[in-house]
Amino acid sequence: MPGTPMHIYLRNIFIMALFVLIPVWSKAETLESGSRRNPDFAGVMLDRTEKFRGDDTTQDIRLSHFNYAEDPGNILFLNFDNELPFLLKDISGNFAIRESNYIFTADSRIGRGAALFNRIGNKIVIGSPEELWPGTGPLDDFTMELWINPGYFYRNNTVFKKVGMMEGVKRGIELSIHDDRAHFSLYNMFEDGEENRHTIELRSISRIPIKEWSHIAVAYRAAEGRLLMTLNGREEGTANARGRSGVWRASFHPLDRSPLILGESYSGIIDDFRITSEFSPDAGGSALFPPVHVNAVNARSEQMTGSVVSSVLAPARGRKSAYGRLAYSADMPPGTGIDFLIRYDTKPFTVDTPEDVIPWRRIDIRTDRIPPFSYLQWKARLRGEADGRATPVLKEVKLDFAPIFAPHTPTNLRSVPELTQDRVVCLEWSKSPEGSVQQTGGYYVYYGLRPGEYLGRLDYRFGGAGPERIRHIPLPSELTRGELQESKEHPDSLNRKLHNKIRLLITNEIIERNMVQRMRDGRPVTLPLLDNNRTYYFSVSAYNEPNAPDQESAQAAEIHVDVKPKPDL
Repeated sequence: MPGTPMHIYLRNIFIMALFVLIPVWSKAETLESGSRRNPDFAGVMLDRTEKFRGDDTTQDIRLSHFNYAEDPGNILFLNFDNELPFLLKDISGNFAIRESNYIFTADSRIGRGAALFNRIGNKIVIGSPEELWPGTGPLDDFTMELWINPGYFYRNNTVFKKVGMMEGVKRGIELSIHDDRAHFSLYNMFEDGEENRHTIELRSISRIPIKEWSHIAVAYRAAEGRLLMTLNGREEGTANARGRSGVWRASFHPLDRSPLILGESYSGIIDDFRITSEFSPDAGGSALFPPVHVNAVNARSEQMTGSVVSSVLAPARGRKSAYGRLAYSADMPPGTGIDFLIRYDTKPFTVDTPEDVIPWRRIDIRTDRIPPFSYLQWKARLRGEADGRATPVLKEVKLDFAPIFAPHTPTNLRSVPELTQDRVVCLEWSKSPEGSVQQTGGYYVYYGLRPGEYLGRLDYRFGGAGPERIRHIPLPSELTRGELQESKEHPDSLNRKLHNKIRLLITNEIIERNMVQRMRDGRPVTLPLLDNNRTYYFSVSAYNEPNAPDQESAQAAEIHVDVKPKPDL
């Protein structure tokens, strides 16, 4: 990272979780980005983040360089990214540029360009209307900061000034460089309780190097009369505008209309010149990424974060997955962090689906398992160091999951002759080995009047509680006479015999109730009823989720059943 020593990084922080396999899982699958198998973060949406090619040649993601143009506290902001100097504008939208005479250079500290001043006449003149800072009223809280890269030092180098001669007295503010040190002067800006005017000057202790970038900031807190200068984030000079009578008042002359002038007597490059309405001398400094901002009034802190949002991911053909795991690899310098959120559903959704429809959920990827899903989207929030000097780097993201495949085909389908007569058919088959069939799925019973041509499908059996999915019952209530007798004499033996068996007694009443239960377009589904002296063909399938074709097994070997009336004797 530019400007950040590599040794502050915690290399190869890899947060990965193993997931527990359950019987319905088949071969595990992985969807990954930024890895050697899939080196790019394709399809992700970036907000205040950027992609770059990492050391291992795969794509990584970090915070974008902080754009101070977005700071709502800006009074004036010039970033010089436009290649045409005559189009220079105050990005905060407050000031008018009267004259813009400099050379555009791509040798910028941040952004696409900077302003080079190396010729006679180079300067930027900015209008100073009465209603805008500095204006004509009291001097309130402010911070003025900029990056400079001097090419040569004159005896007197004026970087910025807003100075007027009022009533024969020099009055205003000026940032200059003398003897390789920064000087910030406030000429006759302060008035004590006896109406005496005072000039205050701040001087940096450290020298400003030539042909290197340096950040200078000067801040004033009006309530305390406190002045502070920093150089590259380090405190260099302080002063207190106060006396025995208290804090001195500071103001510009009410008739002063002198403009703001930048780079009039200076040889070098200037970038990101900014004036804000807050006392924040460390806001810029060496910050490359969004720093923490502390509100001096309520002591609350805020810090902008960047985010990476994936496309909607899905297992093959949208097949439902059992519990999955999310994992990532990152470089995280001390004080930085990455938080993950996910949203998921068993039905298709898009990146534009509103959050109130499918909400984002925080996830601790060290411990949390993702519930069953068919479609999933992840979001990573990147938070930089508090002073904005370092960013986390997201190197790799993996979604490990195991699709839920269709269960095994039911076996041993047969009719129970003793319980099949007089418009009643009793079917029996062996229970499916998948636990998901019993928990979230069930069995479908297909039947028709010709081999392989099924006119009806039964989804439900009916008990005292109403409609129930056709599932395994530990001891069926449909028993033959011999089984009833055995249940009395040898119940354990009967339990072992029927332990893995499913029985379903099909009557016309059950068929009719299935018709009502399976409404379609507000109308009951039509199913054929049972009649005597007819042959019916039956098959059974198992499923993990109702009405999910990819989670339904193949149909069991077909059987035919002759339905005969009850004997007269």
